[in-house]
Amino acid sequence: MFGARGILPIAYAAFAVVLGVTAGMLVRRTLPAMALTLAVFAGIQLAVPLAVRPHLMPPVTQTFELGETNVDGVWAGTGTAAGTVCAPPQGPAGTETATTIDVIEQAYFCILGDYYGGATLDARSLLIAGFAALTRELDRNGRDMPEAVMPALTGDRKADWAAFAAVYRKIIERVPELRDRLGVVTLEAMVASLGDDHATWVHGSGERHPDQYDGDGYGLGLTANVVLSPGLGEPVSMLTSLAEDLASRGYVVAGIDPAYESYAMTLADGRIAECLACDSASDPGFGEEVAEGRAADVSFVLDRLPSVWRGGDRIDLSRVAMAGHLIGGAGAVAAMVRDSRVRTGVDLDGVTYARIPKGGLSRPFMFIGSDRPAGERDRTWSRDWRLLTGWKRRLVVSGAEPRSFTDYPHTAGALQPVYGTLPAARAAEITRTYVAAFLDRHLKGRRQPLPDQPSPRYPEVRFCPAACGRA
Repeated sequence: MFGARGILPIAYAAFAVVLGVTAGMLVRRTLPAMALTLAVFAGIQLAVPLAVRPHLMPPVTQTFELGETNVDGVWAGTGTAAGTVCAPPQGPAGTETATTIDVIEQAYFCILGDYYGGATLDARSLLIAGFAALTRELDRNGRDMPEAVMPALTGDRKADWAAFAAVYRKIIERVPELRDRLGVVTLEAMVASLGDDHATWVHGSGERHPDQYDGDGYGLGLTANVVLSPGLGEPVSMLTSLAEDLASRGYVVAGIDPAYESYAMTLADGRIAECLACDSASDPGFGEEVAEGRAADVSFVLDRLPSVWRGGDRIDLSRVAMAGHLIGGAGAVAAMVRDSRVRTGVDLDGVTYARIPKGGLSRPFMFIGSDRPAGERDRTWSRDWRLLTGWKRRLVVSGAEPRSFTDYPHTAGALQPVYGTLPAARAAEITRTYVAAFLDRHLKGRRQPLPDQPSPRYPEVRFCPAACGRA
């Protein structure tokens, strides 16, 4: 995909234009100039990956077996660094106790180990922000303490923490009645210093945030889980843009490439699997069978992934979402009906072949579609809309085309035809933003007003059925 994403397609297209103009000026005959341009351009396209790219820095790849009956084509990733020290949620938290230095230590090393930028983060920024908040709280309470002096920090994460903790403990020994309050403001300031919403710390009574866990009933969590499923004949890599965005927000993302449902796929033993299913796409009941197969794949992956992936200890199977494109969206419905671990679902412009039971489906679901003419997709969406008894949204994006919700538009004009009238960057922004807002709301319990009503920031997005004139 390296040559088909980012600025490279534009660069290749510009090069081809310049090459063609140059050939025309030199040859001065149309057909020979076109033939020369094609030959040179094709030669360069072959030379770059074969002769140039091998000398560039190679990508880092991790390969693992999913199990004895390995599902071909599963990749998993997270936006956080390896080596987590954050325990996953272990059920309801107990009675709250005061925030201790141990909780702050857990949060400090959790951020460095699990935050998506933790590997390159200057840890001193966390300690400086926390200590500044601590001294402000002391001043606010009228406590003038000589011990409240920031220790010298060297950049060694463990040594800096030890120095910080030593000073912190001396302060708490002097003002034990402020222990809880000082711990709260210190930890809040450390998380706030990250400057984004990719890490959250929840403190207070009442129902616990699903990300929250540690021995004191406080915690900083960075994990929820999303499974992605592509359209028929398409590789899951065409959902990379969405996957990378979700991973950057702290989600564990697993993409499943169903064997024999993509036009070209390399199996574990090196064989190339073709899209055998594509030849049967017009058969009666085909869509239902594929959707059920996708659901079965998801259940198998959820069963096996925690034990075979090195980040499996971070997977919370009570908070799983599935998002799918086209028939992958139908698979999301089927997976929610089949497997109670799949708590939420997103259908990106897909006909929902899978049938929801007459009793309905009460878990959150969101449709995001293009404004293509009404057809089977709209009929199935209208049918299922009545059976979705929980939180639900049906969004239509003006100017979009079915593949606008994938990475295909990024290759438009170079390797692919143009998809819809919505620019590729805008289509990706809308897809990422609305999917992330939906998942943050229902998997992480965060307040997200974007899915509630039309936004002036995204006038292309219409809320249906009300804005679509159809039930």
